[in-house]
Amino acid sequence: MNILFIPQTPFLTQQLGATIEEANKKVLLNNDVFWLSCDKSVGKCVGNQQMKSALCYVCNYYEKTGLKYLSKKISIISFSDYLTKSIINKIENLNFSYNSIEDIKRLEWNGINIGLGAYATYITLTRNKSIKFNDNFKIFFNEYLVAEVKLIEVLIQLHFKYHFDKISVFNGRLSQTRPAIEFAIKNKIPYSCLELIAPSMDGIFFPMNFEQSLPHDIAAYDRKVNEYWNFSNLPIIEREKIACDFYEKRKKGIRAGDRVYTENQKIGLLPLQWDETVSNISIFNSSDDEYSSIGGEWDKGNLFSSQIEGIKKIVEHYLEDKNKHFYLRIHPNLSSVKYKYHTDLYKLNYPNLTILKSDSPVSTYSLIDNSKIIIVFGSSVGIEAAYWKKPVVLLTKSMYVYSGCVYYPTNLDSLWALLKTENLPTLFNESVLKYGFFNNYEPKNTKSLLNYDYVNIRLFNHEYQSSSFLKVLNSQKLFIIFRKIYFVFFSIITFGKIKYKTIPSDES
Repeated sequence: MNILFIPQTPFLTQQLGATIEEANKKVLLNNDVFWLSCDKSVGKCVGNQQMKSALCYVCNYYEKTGLKYLSKKISIISFSDYLTKSIINKIENLNFSYNSIEDIKRLEWNGINIGLGAYATYITLTRNKSIKFNDNFKIFFNEYLVAEVKLIEVLIQLHFKYHFDKISVFNGRLSQTRPAIEFAIKNKIPYSCLELIAPSMDGIFFPMNFEQSLPHDIAAYDRKVNEYWNFSNLPIIEREKIACDFYEKRKKGIRAGDRVYTENQKIGLLPLQWDETVSNISIFNSSDDEYSSIGGEWDKGNLFSSQIEGIKKIVEHYLEDKNKHFYLRIHPNLSSVKYKYHTDLYKLNYPNLTILKSDSPVSTYSLIDNSKIIIVFGSSVGIEAAYWKKPVVLLTKSMYVYSGCVYYPTNLDSLWALLKTENLPTLFNESVLKYGFFNNYEPKNTKSLLNYDYVNIRLFNHEYQSSSFLKVLNSQKLFIIFRKIYFVFFSIITFGKIKYKTIPSDES
């Protein structure tokens, strides 16, 4: 098989190491493997969004250092070698027409979507979901689109020459890789997305491949969860123990599958006005900016067009019901977000609603324990509440929407029926344990000699983060020193050239 690997930016060192490792494995299986090497000709990328000239040289240093571990049997293809004059002329005066996020998501080049990857990259950088479509933004954003067009045109040439049997990328969500996935789909080329998981969040990573799907594909994720559980060699008692440990850790504020969002909360603390004589319902919103850029199933079938619309609709429906009180717990991950989809939540003013700020010390788990019903907008709190035997109503798509452990109303009548039900039953089932096991299990025998785990390096009274495999003369410290030298040197010779000193992030 001819397999093309397209890495994400080498600045993401764990991703670089994992992709090198995966490419080497394919060589051992007697495949012909090709590696598309990034260079300055790509243009705007995930690792250099402000287009600082010196960073391109530093990025090449990262990749060059990492590719020493790449099998000699792998053919390295330079991007610029296939960026012909005819392509450059073709894209020189490209015009893109869009005036909304929906328009962006539909943008195509030669029948291949280029909008989703560009939008995903922009929103990862800014977290701005309410874009002001002024000239300043469009000039900045169009360069993502141009870079994607370049990639597609290069892929057309490469596929004509090598007839790839498979394309492999890391993650596949952002602008450096999403067009390759769309190209593969259009040309009926099998593809895979490599992803890394870190159950204990201690810098140790494990690889996972998603065949014919993005890691964010709900059905694909659900299959992985079931595969981990069903094909594990561990006894059922051990699997259940690992699953329960996941939920116990989260409740205790110990890292498990994600960063700890409750570290500033006070265990056992409830809101001052908590009234046990009424039916208390807790609403947990989510920081859904990442998933808003996936497209497909994430954009379809949700009961409300936005979280704030859903919250308003629910609270207003029960304004006259003195037996219900709602508590909105704003996701801690929104604390630094300045945009309206976060700040407008604090403007909600209803007598039957109490708002708990993103940095409130009130305990998420005390709310879960003491609420009659939990309402969630996709947050992992939903499946955690299901584990603690609470009835959970899910109002948007989530990775556990197919688990059967939450209620997922598809119309308002069914939502109102759920919320008025006295003693609404919990839907706890085995899927809850499967989810916990998947997010807490450290798979064995998946790593090889290339160690790309995080390493913290103390140097010149500063802490630097890198990956174990990146070394110069077998020294991780020398790698960091040369990285700094590269940056200083090329900053001088490029006169510190930077195209965008600020990122356009005005809100409409």
